[in-house]
Amino acid sequence: MRKILVTGGNGFLGSYVVKELLKDPNNNITILSRSKKRKNKYNEKVKLIIADITDKKEILSKVRNFDIIYHIAGNIRTPKTDTFKLHFNINSVGTLNLLESCRRNGIKRFIFISTCEVYGDKFNEKITEKEEKKPSNDYARSKLLAEEYCKKYAKQEHIKITVIRPSYIYGHGQYNERLFPRLIENALNCRNNKMKNKIAHKGNNKKTKLKPTPGGYDFVYVKDAAAGIVLLGEKEQKNDFEDF
Repeated sequence: MRKILVTGGNGFLGSYVVKELLKDPNNNITILSRSKKRKNKYNEKVKLIIADITDKKEILSKVRNFDIIYHIAGNIRTPKTDTFKLHFNINSVGTLNLLESCRRNGIKRFIFISTCEVYGDKFNEKITEKEEKKPSNDYARSKLLAEEYCKKYAKQEHIKITVIRPSYIYGHGQYNERLFPRLIENALNCRNNKMKNKIAHKGNNKKTKLKPTPGGYDFVYVKDAAAGIVLLGEKEQKNDFEDF
């Protein structure tokens, strides 16, 4: 029986990862959520821990006795949350706190969900893992800093750590200020003759004022992303640090 923790397991991507993990009856799954208002949607199948990853003391006391952590919780880019303070505290410091808990509590496997935005604004270009990293916004910089923490703990503490940099993930349940929900809303408004302007194209979103993701239109469906994340977590990792 594998004891698994999924941070952000009630969120958009996290919930799909949990559903993928539930396909294996040998997985004993716990989700970590910072919100007391977010109920455990999986009932008795999955345990729930309420904790804030930015609270080091709380994380050290509650995140223990796991074989592997899928770290998906993070601060995303929306008009309300796209600030340096939030990105740094949640994405960078929060990841560091979880890594320290792994060190102190003997957790030897860690999967970190980063972003392809660490490569910068390279639109319509092929990007590989060897590409130079030039993050162009605070969100991407906070993720890259978290990656550096992962490298440090993998090298010094010999924790098996995998960093995954997915491109833009879309699917049902996504936050309504993200690109695809906005496009769908705009399309419905056009159909109902409630909107005169054409649907935004080439990644432009005047309401959010956020740039498109690097790589142009490189999208991945959330179920496929979740399946890939779980697959990487299940494979035997030879090196202490791997990135994809």
